[in-house]
Amino acid sequence: MDSFFQSPAPVLTGFPGENSPEVTELSPEDMHRALKTLPGEILRKSIPDRTIRVFSPPEDGLFLGFFRSRDSGRYPELSPAPVSPGLYFAEAPFSCPADIALFKPDILLEISGNPAVSAKLRFSPECPQFLREAFRKALREEPEYPDSDYELRPEKLVLSPDFPAFRDIIFRTRKEMQKTGLRKIVISRKAALEPAEPADPSCIFRTLLRKRLRNISDSGKSYFYAVLSGRDSTLFFSLTPETLIKSAGQKIRTEALAGSCPPGRGQDLLRDGKNLLENSIVVREIETALRDCTTALHTGPLTLKQLSYIEHLKTPLSGILKKGISPLEVSRRLHPTPAVLGFPRKEALHFLEREHLLPDSLYAGLGGILRTKAPGNSSETLNLAVLLRSALAEPRRITLFGGAGILPESHPESEWRETGIKMQAAAGAIGLPENLLELIAASP
Repeated sequence: MDSFFQSPAPVLTGFPGENSPEVTELSPEDMHRALKTLPGEILRKSIPDRTIRVFSPPEDGLFLGFFRSRDSGRYPELSPAPVSPGLYFAEAPFSCPADIALFKPDILLEISGNPAVSAKLRFSPECPQFLREAFRKALREEPEYPDSDYELRPEKLVLSPDFPAFRDIIFRTRKEMQKTGLRKIVISRKAALEPAEPADPSCIFRTLLRKRLRNISDSGKSYFYAVLSGRDSTLFFSLTPETLIKSAGQKIRTEALAGSCPPGRGQDLLRDGKNLLENSIVVREIETALRDCTTALHTGPLTLKQLSYIEHLKTPLSGILKKGISPLEVSRRLHPTPAVLGFPRKEALHFLEREHLLPDSLYAGLGGILRTKAPGNSSETLNLAVLLRSALAEPRRITLFGGAGILPESHPESEWRETGIKMQAAAGAIGLPENLLELIAASP
C-alpha cells in the first residue's frame, strides 16, 4: 500500500480554500502558455509513478490534480483509509464491485469570467517542488508545443455494434420486457476511430484543457473529468451533464436526468409520453433509494436541461441525511440509477450481463471529489458525477461511448440517432471532423 495511506493524514489547512499557502495570479495569456506545456515536462518527470487526473465541477473552476494513487489490490475499501480534506476519487462502473482509488490534490487553477479573464494558480503545501518548477518554467519560457489544438485525422471508423446488430439488441430487449417485469434497459454502443497516424493522448489532454478554459459551449452545464496515464499512454475523459449527488452538511441533492431530444425541441419533449415515462421511472427509483436514509425528501418540478447538442428532462430531488448516514453511503444506494442501468435494477443487471452489454472502461462509472471530516468540521461533503459523454483515447484507437434508455415503445432508428448524438459531444471536444461526427449519428 502507498505509504501516504499508512501514515496519519496531513491536514491541508489552505487547500482548497480561502488562504492557500502559495497563490499565483495569471492572465489569460499566461494561463494558456502554461497549459501548452502540460503535461510534457510533468509527465517526463513523473512517469511511471504518477497519473494526471482532472475533475472539474462546473461551478468550481478547473482542478488540475497531480496524484499518486492508492494501489492495494483490486477492490480497496474507502472508509478505513486515513484521508485528508479534498480527496478526489474515481469508481469503476456499476458492473464491478467498489473499485475506488484515492488521490491527494496538489494544484488548483481557479477561473473567473466568461470567457475566462483571470486565473489563480494555487499549490498545496505537499505539492512536489518539480511540479511548481514546471509551472514556473512554463510561464517564463516559450512552450515547445504549438498553440493550435491537436488535430486528429481518422482513417477508419468501426461502429460496435453496427446498426443491424443494434436493431436486433433492441428487439431482444423489447421481447424480454414483454416476458418479464423489466420496464427499462439502458443500451450503449461504441464508435472506434483509428487515426491515420498514432495519436498522442497527452496532446488531446491539452486540447481539452484549453477548450475548457475558453468556456466552450456547455462548459458551465457539465462536468469535466479526465484521467491521463503516462504509464500506458491512455486518456479517459468525460463531459457529463449528470450529477449523482451533491452534499453540503446534512443536505443532499440529486437529479433524474432521463429523456432526451435534439436541441430546440424541448417543449415537445415535455409532452412526449415515452420520455416522460422514462424520467418518471428514474424519479420513483431515486425516491425509493432516498426514503430510508433522508428526511424532508422533496421532488422538484420537471424542467429542461438544455445543452448545445441535446436537451434532457431533469427532475431535481433533495433531502436531509438521517443521523449516521454518510453521503457516500447514499451514493452507493443511488448508483446505478435507472438512467444508466434500467429498472428494476437486479433484473436489468442480469439481462445486461447475460447479453454481454455491460459498459466498459470508466464509462457509466463515477468521478468526483470527497472532502472528508477535518478538525472543526463534523461532516464530509461529496460531489459525484456519472461519467457519461465519454471517450477513451489510445495511440491507435479512440473509442466513443453513448447510451440510451430502451422502453417497450422504443424504435431502433431513434435510439441509434440518440446514442450517436451523445457520442458527438466527446468527439467534438477533441476536434474530430464534422463529417465524421455526422456519420456516427447518421440514420441507418
